[in-house]
Amino acid sequence: MRRSLIAVSFLALCLAHPVLAQVTAATSDVPDCISIAPPPLIAGNPIGFYTVTVRDGANLPVPGAQVRLEFLPPTIPMIAWCGGIPPGAPPGVLNGTTNTSGIVTFTILGGGCVISTQQPCATPAATVAVLGPPGIGGNFTEDIFCINSPDAVTDSGARAACPNISTCAGGATKVGLSDAVFHTPCIKGGLICPCTKFTAPFGAPVNLGDAVVLTPFIKLGNSCGC
Repeated sequence: MRRSLIAVSFLALCLAHPVLAQVTAATSDVPDCISIAPPPLIAGNPIGFYTVTVRDGANLPVPGAQVRLEFLPPTIPMIAWCGGIPPGAPPGVLNGTTNTSGIVTFTILGGGCVISTQQPCATPAATVAVLGPPGIGGNFTEDIFCINSPDAVTDSGARAACPNISTCAGGATKVGLSDAVFHTPCIKGGLICPCTKFTAPFGAPVNLGDAVVLTPFIKLGNSCGC
């Protein structure tokens, strides 16, 4: 009887505190594209926020995982960073820890669209490295080939270009009429346009959801010094 009670108690403890498997890319959510924007950002709008969700092999969220988002050196000069330098310490390297829901969110302010297939000097444009917490372990790294923004072009319609051209013009990056002109054909035509795709799945055609999250930035004319 004593052994039975011990076994039952152990089983109850395991059910109350499930043993997490190692973190894995297979069940985690690392978005394929990083959407950035000049401020102010908009609550409930994904643009300007990059959210990673870490899960284990049983698809359970993993709190306490370390997540590092790193913009690679060739990418950095092609982004019009608000304040003139990328966020992070050192600049371009952002570190965070997942919360109780396995989520960590980075805020990224700036403008420009860098797509590795279009600007091959930035291949990949960034990386996301995940390290499981003590007692769980596991690690993985994902390459990111897409950075986009409502501010995709300068007032003259110029885009970011290798090796060091950004949308920072006259000391500022801003969402304006030229950006509306740039994004409109992709929205109207439902085209595959990485620079205008702000909702997952990022390889899919642009849809109404992308227009909904993009439009407030165009209306507000978001801008910042770069």
